[in-house]
Amino acid sequence: MKNRTLYPDTLSGSIQAADIREMTQASDMQHLQASDDQELMLGRFWHCQLSDGLAVHLVDSVESQRASSSVEIAPCISINLIYLADLSFSLGCDQHQIRYDTNDNHQMLQCAVLTVGHKELFTRHLNPGQRVKKINITFDRQWFNHRAINKAQQQAVETLFSGHGVLERWQASDTIKAFADELMTMEQPDSMSQRLRLESRLTLLAAELTEQLLQQRTATPASSDNVSVPVTMNADQLKNQIDEHTDEGLTLEEIAAQCHISVSTLQKRFKSAFNMTVNQYIRKRLLDKGRKALIHDGVTIGEAAYAAGYNHSSNFITAFSKEFGLAPSEYVKRHRG
Repeated sequence: MKNRTLYPDTLSGSIQAADIREMTQASDMQHLQASDDQELMLGRFWHCQLSDGLAVHLVDSVESQRASSSVEIAPCISINLIYLADLSFSLGCDQHQIRYDTNDNHQMLQCAVLTVGHKELFTRHLNPGQRVKKINITFDRQWFNHRAINKAQQQAVETLFSGHGVLERWQASDTIKAFADELMTMEQPDSMSQRLRLESRLTLLAAELTEQLLQQRTATPASSDNVSVPVTMNADQLKNQIDEHTDEGLTLEEIAAQCHISVSTLQKRFKSAFNMTVNQYIRKRLLDKGRKALIHDGVTIGEAAYAAGYNHSSNFITAFSKEFGLAPSEYVKRHRG
């Protein structure tokens, strides 16, 4: 990041594609349409990965050019504390736009909370001249799971994640506004004590926003593309076994043998936990592999079909369109422009 002067009251710099790639390097999938030394933004930016499943980044910048950055994200609650924004992004097949300026709303800060119920492709679209000033805090589902120690708390987590792709917005409380104002003046934490203090403050923020989200979800259940079912540890272990052997083309009998259970027990437990059959899950996994190849590797539709286990592109296109709601060619346009 090369230091430059942009605004007198703001630490500033040239944010290049290499900086964005570094921010998303923890993901198993990323794609950025820019060379490492290409300037994407002018302004202030920092990112901090705290405990497993908790990350925060701050941005106060003007975007320099048109580009898109794609990353596959795990189930999470993504909290944006927005001072000013004119930004667009895609989550799977859905497009969202956020336009907000505190100067038009008597300096009131806005919360925009995005729920990601399952692994999904997220693409942030950059456009020249767009000003963005916001704080993003992401809590992975596992972060919540590790803190849910009884059935009531586990059910609360289920309720939190009951709406995939739901974007909710409201005015921030005075407490959250004060915290955001303080955070906007902070430098990226370096010492252990600084990181621990920041993490404790973010946990308090999560407590306040979680309470508000649960009240909203209970009053008006969020829409969901999948039935939310409590997942037992045994079911998770079964799914992990299937994930490990998806590319091997194992039969149900072979997968059941790997899990040391009968085929009927495998099917019953899996359907009960995930509301889909094992074969449906494997098909989704393979289609997802083809989707990743299209976006991440830039392969042709025929090559993506082969990666997903389809001998004919037409069958792949039909299955892909049914699964993701868009034809492969349209999906690529949505995320790669």
